[in-house]
Amino acid sequence: MSLNPMALIMGRRRVMGSPAGSRKELREALQFAARHGVRPHLTRFPFAAAADALAQMRDNQLRGRAVLMLE
Repeated sequence: MSLNPMALIMGRRRVMGSPAGSRKELREALQFAARHGVRPHLTRFPFAAAADALAQMRDNQLRGRAVLMLE
């Protein structure tokens, strides 16, 4: 699969994946989360700090997801 990064950035679009479950199951899980106010725990890092984010993940210092932000 190939993606145009500029189309993603300029269109403010996201690409997501799921390691398990079908599309239907993922859709149901997202609907459940929306209905019940389930929110992910994440830590934002500036894109330039990607190495720091990786080190914290490797050292088991993060809870939830690490998200790299373009600023």
